Amino acid sequence: MKILIGMMSHEGDSFSPKKSELIPEHCVYVKGDEIPKRYRGTKSKIGAMIEVAEKYADEICYTEAAGFVSSGCVSKAAFDVISGGIIKGIKEFKPDLIFLALHGACILEHCPDGEGLLLKMVRKAAGEQCIICSSFDMHAYMTYDMISNLNVLTGYKTYPHIDAYERALEAAEYAIELYKNRQKKIYIASTRVPLIVNAEKGQTDRAPIGPIIDYSIELEKQKKVLSTVISVMQPWMNVEYAGCTATVCAYDPESAIKYSEELARRLWDIRFDSQVESTSIREAIDRARTIKGSGKPVLFIDSADSPGAGGTCDSSYVAKHLIEYGNDLKSIGSVVDKEVAAMAWELEDGASIECDLGFKEAPVFGSPFHFTGVVERHCTPAVTAGGSARTYTFGKRVVLRNGNTYIMVMENAGCGASPVLYTSAGYSLDEFDVVCVRSALQYREGYEGLYSEDILVDSPGASSSNLRSLPFDKIVWQAYPFNEDAVYVPHVKLSVR
Repeated sequence: MKILIGMMSHEGDSFSPKKSELIPEHCVYVKGDEIPKRYRGTKSKIGAMIEVAEKYADEICYTEAAGFVSSGCVSKAAFDVISGGIIKGIKEFKPDLIFLALHGACILEHCPDGEGLLLKMVRKAAGEQCIICSSFDMHAYMTYDMISNLNVLTGYKTYPHIDAYERALEAAEYAIELYKNRQKKIYIASTRVPLIVNAEKGQTDRAPIGPIIDYSIELEKQKKVLSTVISVMQPWMNVEYAGCTATVCAYDPESAIKYSEELARRLWDIRFDSQVESTSIREAIDRARTIKGSGKPVLFIDSADSPGAGGTCDSSYVAKHLIEYGNDLKSIGSVVDKEVAAMAWELEDGASIECDLGFKEAPVFGSPFHFTGVVERHCTPAVTAGGSARTYTFGKRVVLRNGNTYIMVMENAGCGASPVLYTSAGYSLDEFDVVCVRSALQYREGYEGLYSEDILVDSPGASSSNLRSLPFDKIVWQAYPFNEDAVYVPHVKLSVR
C-alpha cells in the first residue's frame, strides 16, 4: 500500500488586500521528509494523516505542506510551487491513496476555488483508481470540483475548532477501508443553501448552528450515513454561490441525498437567527463608562479587521474615536503600521511623536488619522507563550499614548485573539477600562474570566459582521441576508467513485 500526503491550508477573505506567499511571515511551509519531522505526533490534520499512513502503508511519499495565515488570497506563484510538488510526487510515486490536508476556503490569486482546482489536478494525475480523501474546516466553500474528485471526506464539528485531528483521522481511516474493500462505493451528496451566517453566530455549543451539528453527529452514530460535513462558509467570500452547504457521505445514494437535503433545510430554517447586531463606537464608549470601575475591562470587539479572518489589522478607527470621544477611559488597543512602528522604535520612551496612523495597507476602509502623543513603551518583537508554546512575531512593537488612550503599534499582527498581545508588553488587563480585541469568537478562550462585558463594535474592515457594508458583487443567486425574501429551492449534486 502506497500513500502520498500533502497539505494546502488557507482561509480566504475576498475583501482583504493581503496576498500570501511562501515566506515565513505568511505561512508555515515544509516539504518532503521535513513534513513528518514537524507534524508527526501533533494533534493537527496532517498529524492525523501521518499517523494513519505510518500504521498501514508500505511506502509513504511526503510532498508539500503549506499552512497559510488567513488573507485575501494565495499568490499564483505559491500555488504553482505547492501544486507542482504534489503533482510531481503523484507522477513519480504512483500512490494507491492520497491524503490531503485542506481547509476548504482557499482563494487563489487566479481562482476563487483553490481546493477545487488542486483536486482536479490531483485526480487527473492520480487516475480514477486512486483513493483520495480530505477533511474540511467548518468554514469551507464546498464546490462540485471538490467533492467530485474525492472518494470520501469529513468535516469539523466544532467552532472554535478543536477537532481537526479527529476528523482527519476519520477521513484517512475511511480511505483505508475503501482500499481494503474495493467493491464498496461511497456516494457524496451536497446541497447548497443561499445563506451567509455571521461568524459570531457560528459557535457549535449553542443555537443556531449547535443543534444542526448535534443532529448530524447523531446520524453518524446511528450509521444512517458515513460522514456529514456542515459548511457554514467563511462569510467574507465573494463567490458565485456564497452560502452554506450540507454534504453527506453514505454507502447508498438514497441516504446521501435524503440527509443532505434534510440538513440543508435545517440550515435554511435558521436564517432569521443567523445575523448579529453591532454597536456604534460612541454607544460602546458610553456603555463602557457605565461599567467603569468594575475591576475588569470591557472588551471592544473590533472583528471587522481580524487577523484570524484575513484582516490587515491596520484599522485605526476605534483608536481614533477613543482619543476623540473616550479619553476619560483608560484604554488599550493595537494597530499594524510598519512606517509608524519603525519611526517610534528609534525614539526613546517618553519622547513626543506626531504621525499619521493606520489604514496604510487597506485604505479602502478608511484614512489615517493624525496622532500626537508620546512613546510610552518599547516591547519585545516576538513572544513564545501558550500551551502549544506558540511564537507570536510582532516585529518592531511600540506603545504610544495620548492621554488615557494607549495604542500598540506593530509591524505585524502577531495575534488578535490572545491577551498575550498586551500582557507580553508588561500590562495587566485589569488596569484598563477598555481593551480592544481583533477577533470574532476566538478571543473568548484566552480572555475567559478577564473581562466584565464584550461589545461588538460596528467598525470598517474586510471581515465586518455588517455584511451589507461589503461589496459582494460576484454572487449569482438570491442569498440571505442580502435578499430577505430569498426562496430556498433544494438542488442536490451527487458524486460517486
